[in-house]
Amino acid sequence: MRRQTPSPALGRRPRGSSLALAAVAALAASRGTDAAPAKPALQLLGSTALPYAQQFDGVAFGGISAIERDPLSGRWYLLSDDKSAQGPARFYIAEIALGADGPGPVHIVQTVALQTELGQPYPRRLPAAQAGPAAETADAESLRRDPRSGDLWWASEGDAAAAAGPAIRRMDIAGHALGQWRLPPAFAFDPLGRSGPRPNLSIEGMSFDPAGRGLWFAMEGPLYQDGTESGATLGALVRLSLIDRAGQLLRQHAYRVDRLPSHDARLAADNGISEILAVDENHLLVLERTGLQQANEHYTFRTRLYCANLEHAPDTAQTPAFDDHAVAAAPKSLLFDLARSRRLPRSNFEGMAWGPPLPDGRATLLLVSDNNFDPDHASDFALFASSRPLDAQWLQQHCAAPAP
Repeated sequence: MRRQTPSPALGRRPRGSSLALAAVAALAASRGTDAAPAKPALQLLGSTALPYAQQFDGVAFGGISAIERDPLSGRWYLLSDDKSAQGPARFYIAEIALGADGPGPVHIVQTVALQTELGQPYPRRLPAAQAGPAAETADAESLRRDPRSGDLWWASEGDAAAAAGPAIRRMDIAGHALGQWRLPPAFAFDPLGRSGPRPNLSIEGMSFDPAGRGLWFAMEGPLYQDGTESGATLGALVRLSLIDRAGQLLRQHAYRVDRLPSHDARLAADNGISEILAVDENHLLVLERTGLQQANEHYTFRTRLYCANLEHAPDTAQTPAFDDHAVAAAPKSLLFDLARSRRLPRSNFEGMAWGPPLPDGRATLLLVSDNNFDPDHASDFALFASSRPLDAQWLQQHCAAPAP
């Protein structure tokens, strides 16, 4: 982002994110639905929080920008976007009990430092007067477990000051660097700001496709050549891209984030994608988060969860600039508006991962917020359940797109 007694356990399934995908493997089935009104797509089961003052290994807990579950151990990975300011750039291994009334206590098991290819922790940014040639500072924003190897992949928004572009890196669960994903050249920083990603608005979300052959990644905001950031009258066009394991661009689609809500124009405001999650090969959950600066310079947040239907969306892989072309964005359907829930705080929800399914087969989804190390904000965890298993009927009811 730009700114900064446990409940009864749920049933388990043997494979990671595929717990939510197995039910949609047979999408060739009929897409007909009953005439009865559809239930809401998602039900909020409950939430819990870690307070701002919580510390682990002598370092303040916070800045959680991503969450992922290991289906083998049942443990969770929580990625912090701390740029080594509070402590080393890091992720946490945690145990979180989930129940029908929401998440139980969050127990941090271990703190793991992210390591460079040289085996060192990522450095803290020094003031310009003290620094020589800048070493890259980690700006970690998304993390996913590789369904094939069990290793972890994490995305950095890049460090323009160190001439380090956005990157998707591989590591083991001890934080040791194992290489990185080759990204298409269009996603490298342009020092002149003519094309490519804007600093601090680059890779913010990732999700493996159902078969694990490739990886979806989402930009937080538009590329320079794709138009302006979201404003009061129109939302920005953002690229959703699928690359294979060799870094080849398989497909890409435009997605339009929401316009900004009414706010004091003298204060800062932004809206963008904070995370994505694959449901099947043609549908992505997209978490959009708006930050609105208040008169006291703190922020309040509005978060909405959408389903993006990519089935008939035009492929933009060969479209160099949206500004120069009439681009149709992928249809999206609102699944849940977190800001309208009286049971949730107006937190900066940035992380999203599948949890274990309920006994009746419904999928669970755990969201986590980034407190930006702000004393006014806790790290909040919110658990949702789908209205029914994520099958063709659920998609037809909640993610349907108009005919091409």
